Amino acid sequence: MAGRGKNSKGELAGTFGNPAQRLRGLPLSKVAVEGKSVRFQIGRVAGERTFEGALSADGKSISGTYSQSGGSVPFSLTRTGDPRIEAAAKSAPIGRELEGTWNGTLAVDGKQLRFVLTMSNEPDGTATGSIVNLDEGELEIPVSTITQAGSNLTLDFKTVGGSYAGALNKEGTELVGTYSQGAFVAPLTFRLAKP
Repeated sequence: MAGRGKNSKGELAGTFGNPAQRLRGLPLSKVAVEGKSVRFQIGRVAGERTFEGALSADGKSISGTYSQSGGSVPFSLTRTGDPRIEAAAKSAPIGRELEGTWNGTLAVDGKQLRFVLTMSNEPDGTATGSIVNLDEGELEIPVSTITQAGSNLTLDFKTVGGSYAGALNKEGTELVGTYSQGAFVAPLTFRLAKP
């Protein structure tokens, strides 16, 4: 876990990382601290990828239980320094044709995982995006960099060490491309969601 602080809404916020799984900067949700009790989840589905624990008397560690997919294991976190939460990534503005919600399915180990990609231009002239894995606890992965060159699109997902490279079809309804993460490479087509 990289640390906690407050988000733009004044709520407790934090990120989670696991070097063994090449994860870094995954946003936490539902962060709660009451006395010495600490609770948070990774992803948006209640009860999935949750941690509940207690802060030690010296404030240097949190010990508790991590739960995922119906199972749980003892889990401890040790303070190693001040919080290091990176600001949300922003990219150059994208064309209006890319703004919106896109749905795709990725074949992984014989399973079909459903993904929702959302991209938008912000009032400050930058673009942001995220992808949500609907079949693994609605895990939300921020897009680190969005790069558009004509109809070609490249997305980088620094938190999981992944990327997506695709092209928008001439009808503007599909992004056809390839998702890569480590040695894993697979085709992935996103279809524009109906408004």
